[in-house]
Amino acid sequence: MIAECLPLLECPVCATDGKAKVKLTIQKNQFCCSSNHAFAILNGIAMFSQKKDGLFEDSQFVNCYVESHYRDLITPSVEKNANAKKEDHTDFYSLPLHENYYEDAVALLLEDCPKPFSALDLGCSVGRCSVALARSASVVVGVDPSLLQIQTANEILKTKNISVYVGQSKASYPGSEGVRISVPFDAPENVEFLVADDRTLPFREGAFDVICCSAVIDCTEDPEHFIQTLARLTHTGSRVFVSTPFEWLEKDTPKKNWLGSGAYGTVKGKPEAALAELMARHGFRLLREKNLRWATTVHSRKYIVWSVYAGVFERL
Repeated sequence: MIAECLPLLECPVCATDGKAKVKLTIQKNQFCCSSNHAFAILNGIAMFSQKKDGLFEDSQFVNCYVESHYRDLITPSVEKNANAKKEDHTDFYSLPLHENYYEDAVALLLEDCPKPFSALDLGCSVGRCSVALARSASVVVGVDPSLLQIQTANEILKTKNISVYVGQSKASYPGSEGVRISVPFDAPENVEFLVADDRTLPFREGAFDVICCSAVIDCTEDPEHFIQTLARLTHTGSRVFVSTPFEWLEKDTPKKNWLGSGAYGTVKGKPEAALAELMARHGFRLLREKNLRWATTVHSRKYIVWSVYAGVFERL
């Protein structure tokens, strides 16, 4: 783990138990606190929550995330590879989209942010926002509950290479994986990835100057608790980026917690207004907002272009 991360850490179990803040130290292949709580380090990745089975641990699904996050960097290699270009049935890599969602998101967040800064990419997936933040930050921590996504992000970082299959089919069968493309990548040195969810985050209060939450809040069970976590991890003047297509699903978020429906006593109607109201309730004010286009691939014959609401908030 890079040294700059260590001062940001504290035991998440002790924090939940209401005990005094307890720092974490590295002992052998685990993080430990003085209360004897231990968290494994698996192949260089700290595990603050347990691996969960499901779609986010599926290699084909995660491959789609790599394609979507690094599409602009992969495109030149696809254009040069006749087999890969042939497998791009939807022309995903030829979309006339001049915007780069991840770069635009970080630019919106950092528009007036003092530098350098400590940053948290919460729900980082395979790490594109973490990488974009790293160009201006002193240290970036990328966090996601998916072990496979964090392993993928870490591999891209350590190998300085993006390895991806283009033209992957939805169903898994021999020959369905498409054409493999490898793209050299100028990876930063000031990013650390770890596995945790919003209830096991191992960070002290006020640890971060900047937090990026890209398309995460509508995947949480309790959006208000998520916002309370953002408040705990920031300090006066911190900047927080929250983006969402408001794609609520009952498997992720109980319907009573959907913003726009009157959840938590917020305004009914536009979920953007409900989000701003709930953020204000927990000590944030809206600085600026924008709709960003976000292209994601699903498989070789389907992609989605989202209109994602993005808001930048200041901690008061």
